[in-house]
Amino acid sequence: VSIPGVINYDPDETASFSELINSKGYLLEEYHVLTEDGYILTLHRVVPPGYDPSTYSLTRKPVLAMHGIFNDATYFYYNSPHLHSNNSYCGDNLGFCTLKSGRYDLWAANSRGNGRSTGHLRYTEKNKEFWKFSWDHMAEYDLPALIDFILARTGHRTLGYVAFSQGCAQAWAMLSLKPSYAYKMRPFINWAPAVFIGRATSLIGEPLRRLWPIGMPPGRFYPIGNQLSNSLQQWYICRTEAGAAFCSRLIDSLFGKSNVNITRIPTYANWGPNPSSNWQVAHFGQNGQAGRFRRFDYGSTGANMAKYGLPTAPDYPLKRIPNGFKAVVMYGASDAVVVPRDIQQLLGELRAAGVDVTPHLVPSSTWSHWDFMLGLNAGLYVHDDTLHYLDMYSVNDH
Repeated sequence: VSIPGVINYDPDETASFSELINSKGYLLEEYHVLTEDGYILTLHRVVPPGYDPSTYSLTRKPVLAMHGIFNDATYFYYNSPHLHSNNSYCGDNLGFCTLKSGRYDLWAANSRGNGRSTGHLRYTEKNKEFWKFSWDHMAEYDLPALIDFILARTGHRTLGYVAFSQGCAQAWAMLSLKPSYAYKMRPFINWAPAVFIGRATSLIGEPLRRLWPIGMPPGRFYPIGNQLSNSLQQWYICRTEAGAAFCSRLIDSLFGKSNVNITRIPTYANWGPNPSSNWQVAHFGQNGQAGRFRRFDYGSTGANMAKYGLPTAPDYPLKRIPNGFKAVVMYGASDAVVVPRDIQQLLGELRAAGVDVTPHLVPSSTWSHWDFMLGLNAGLYVHDDTLHYLDMYSVNDH
């Protein structure tokens, strides 16, 4: 029943991840990956029904997709309720786009502590020790473990890597700390990489720089959670057309003038935001204040000396990345979190380090940070080009 002025209920609002995938005619596989420091990461893979596991990887190159802070793997699948789009080959969900292409095998990761990767060999989420990590630790432990697991499982020597925001930062950190992984990643496609964020103009930019410059006490950082967010939907805060327009403007103030689909906001509320560690947020605050790309600062000379042998956190050594490493940096003109000037700083640093980087400005004057994951017409503006770059730089590497 259509109620005038009210956004109608969508089955995706209350679906589980597997129910969402099944409703589109596919199957969800779940794997668990152990990191060197004891975290158990959940890795998702969507496959067609009746596929042959022994031959599936022979014709499809693996692609690892990594979300941003407060996100999880589901964000690559639920932006749109439709598999197809009238103006895009891909459609508005990257996960289904790569699957439909017949050329790629997408593995969607979950970073430690994000609500889907909650396991550890020694700790539970109730232990503060569990939360003593930033995306510096994800770079050092999570990404290498995920990459090695996927390559071993598929028999490939390289994989493509598509990442959003924090997922980009942790990959550049990993590549500088463990440059051998550059030979396993081909290519690296960045969506709004949150590497340099010192010029952020969003509503969260200034508090991030000023209020979280040093390490926060370890613990889970959880902004308005999906349960409360869903309750707000039931109270019609964002469910009426007028309310959804208000919520859309709030998103604009946080991330920049956006293309969010306001009729999809109740569904977005069901799926996020997700937990993170306080230290993840603090790490962004440190880098935003410094205007540099640095490792996590533990807040004291003694702690930094124990970790780095230096009194302060050092910059990530981007020049250790092998010359000619191929990357694409896609960015939005109205992104208020990773503004174009910060993107230019990143491009300059990467080129100075010998990285073969291709800049790509999304051809929309109102494309913002949030839109890379949950934007209306993401297929037209981002996914089609992402598939093009995967095709351009991928090789048959069995």
